[in-house]
Amino acid sequence: TPTEVVVTAATYAPTVTQLNNMILALGGKVGTPAQIEVRLKSGAAVNDLTYSNVITLNATPYLASAWIYLPGAYQGWNPSTADSLVSISSDGVYTGMIAYTAGNLEFKITPAKKWDIAFGDAGAGKISSSAGDNLKSPDAIVKQVTVDLNKNTILFSTPNEWSLIGDATPGGWNTDTDLKVTNDGKNLVYTLKTNLTVGEFKFRFAHDWGVNLGGGATLTLGGDNIKVTTAGTYTITLTVVKVAEKVTGGSYTIVKN
Repeated sequence: TPTEVVVTAATYAPTVTQLNNMILALGGKVGTPAQIEVRLKSGAAVNDLTYSNVITLNATPYLASAWIYLPGAYQGWNPSTADSLVSISSDGVYTGMIAYTAGNLEFKITPAKKWDIAFGDAGAGKISSSAGDNLKSPDAIVKQVTVDLNKNTILFSTPNEWSLIGDATPGGWNTDTDLKVTNDGKNLVYTLKTNLTVGEFKFRFAHDWGVNLGGGATLTLGGDNIKVTTAGTYTITLTVVKVAEKVTGGSYTIVKN
């Protein structure tokens, strides 16, 4: 799908990061040479447009992601094994999903997997490296956490991500069980360790049936329910396939622990 960039000045000079993000948004793959076609459209009205010749640009998009870490009570206060938030384009805004548990809501934020610098609670949704108080999740549940290091703010929200639903899951067909994204900046991989009963389940996005995956090992949009024939504790991994930011399918593994 073509992408338009509206320019109001006489010149336009995108940064390397902006150009890299454009290529990735158009479906380019990290580390794979890509060609993009560019032209200039100019005019005072929709019935008075002029187009330039098409220019072909060759570029190889790169992984520009950056991470921060959230050591806390939920994982034993160990920065080296803490869950992370990712900034895909290194713009200073980081987001990810953290599974907080009852009685283990407090945490801090570290730019590296060590305690040299740690951000705490500065009050009113603000964070500071000089704040001694721990940050605290409002709920013992999987939360979407967004940290803006440009503004030193933190926001907790309901995950707008993938979940399990079905009579084999803890929430049945009425309540979603959220999966947790793996923040490696490369693949859309989600994992969950949970108890399942004999029954069926499906994967769906944003707690809505508009986008759901089912079927066999290769998942399809709107595919059949996935059957669980033996009750137990399972580790489930979901890999989502996207083309130009649109979900087209995926795959999954389910391992009994």
